[in-house]
Amino acid sequence: MSFFPDLPPLPEDDLDEHEDEYVEPDWVRPPQHSLPGHFTTSGVVARTDDAVVALTAVAVHRGGAALSITRSLRRRGQPRSAWEAASQRFLGGPHGPGPSDPAGAVRYGVQLADGGRAFTDPTQPWPGGDLEAPPEGHVLTLLDQGGQADGSSCTATEVLWLWPLPPAGPLTLVVSWPGCGIDEGRLELDGAAVRAAAVEARPLWDDPA
Repeated sequence: MSFFPDLPPLPEDDLDEHEDEYVEPDWVRPPQHSLPGHFTTSGVVARTDDAVVALTAVAVHRGGAALSITRSLRRRGQPRSAWEAASQRFLGGPHGPGPSDPAGAVRYGVQLADGGRAFTDPTQPWPGGDLEAPPEGHVLTLLDQGGQADGSSCTATEVLWLWPLPPAGPLTLVVSWPGCGIDEGRLELDGAAVRAAAVEARPLWDDPA
């Protein structure tokens, strides 16, 4: 006899194998079943003596562009207590910049050739309002964060999803990170080249799901 009591049966509705699948709209994140085109570029967006924010890749879908970001921090002989505090700030730990300290958190933005701008919001995971309704104008969303730290350095990676595709002309990526001494840094990209890469995007399967 099992130690645990029997579980109640599931309601019939929960056993329905034909339940509709939910697919997040393209303005929320990159499409899951798409192979992107690539705009080949990389560069430093901002740098101090200890911290750096760099763009490492741009994956372009028919509806938007995914900008891959790497952030790094080096110890450079700091005492252990100071390094632990810096690591917490870098990774957004309980004592670092994050939802409890949005003034010190990393923020990203883009300046578009038509004068439009879009920003990430450290206090809101989705800056576009209603998830089910297409937002007005461009939206920049911070996705897929991850990081690690050891005794000499910290590294974090994340993806910025820009929807829809930018207009032709200068596309400027902007970062601000007061918690790690970065007031503002910029990197200019070619919006026309980003748009051109979208024609290379294609579905992973020929038949629709």
